Amino acid sequence: MVVRLAVVTGSAPGRGRRYGDGMRALVQPLVTLSALRSIVVATSTAAGFLLGMATLGALLPWRDHRLWTASIVTAVMVRAAVVIATANPHLNAITTRRWIATATFLGMLNAPVVFIAVVIVDGSAGESIGALPMLIIFGAPVGLVLGLLFAVVLSPGLLALGLARRVPTPATLDRGAAIVGGSLATIAAATAGLGFRTFTRMNAASIPLSLVIAAVVGATGLVLMGLAWRRSSARRRFIAAVARHEAPGWSLVVSPSPTTALERLPCLDRPRDECCHVLFQHERPGDDAYRQVDCEWPVAWVPPSWVP
Repeated sequence: MVVRLAVVTGSAPGRGRRYGDGMRALVQPLVTLSALRSIVVATSTAAGFLLGMATLGALLPWRDHRLWTASIVTAVMVRAAVVIATANPHLNAITTRRWIATATFLGMLNAPVVFIAVVIVDGSAGESIGALPMLIIFGAPVGLVLGLLFAVVLSPGLLALGLARRVPTPATLDRGAAIVGGSLATIAAATAGLGFRTFTRMNAASIPLSLVIAAVVGATGLVLMGLAWRRSSARRRFIAAVARHEAPGWSLVVSPSPTTALERLPCLDRPRDECCHVLFQHERPGDDAYRQVDCEWPVAWVPPSWVP
């Protein structure tokens, strides 16, 4: 028996070859762990911008540069909070207390920083800077509440990233991508709803750009969630087909003899010590002189809950 750590397309005809080609992609997650962190940071930044538009959209017209300045500054501060909370790649999980503390602290700083940015853009720093101490005193409690709100709203994506760090399997990474996409779509829908109410109440002549941005961000979240869900579902359907002997060229072996190759294999879901089945791909002998024996390759460990 030849044991290798690569997934090679089997020579079984018809359906088996289709499964062989598709499983090479299905074994891999939709995104890697580092890419998932980048997506969490990017989506949190977009969510921070949308939440800033939703918070101030009822007070300022959407064409007002102060609204855009405040929203951009809020997005940058939310991004900073997420980057700080997820900075250490060697952490097994995101510390909830660190995330809440960072988001709350930057939320308290949000009003003064936004005020400074707005007066700089207005060019009226000399006239308005005297109001900064009062803004710090009265704006800090409001910022505290907003920081806690942002921490709660953005926590699903961060918790999903923490789970993927604890158990970096294809299934947990796909679930993390789906949760991040769903959270982003939910935030975009809520922002679009608030923006539409403001739009209809003000009888605006044109659709605010914030609604267009919310629609684009929400669609991006839905696409990410749909792709991750589709890959995760296809992976489980394939394992079920293998267990029912409906996938020529593939098999599941219960508790095979331990080898170095098997110890290095990932599990499709769950920690490695909770998986007891191994997915094998088989290749029939060919007609040439170098392929006269059956070959099989271990592909991945499979949790028992996946096997019907």
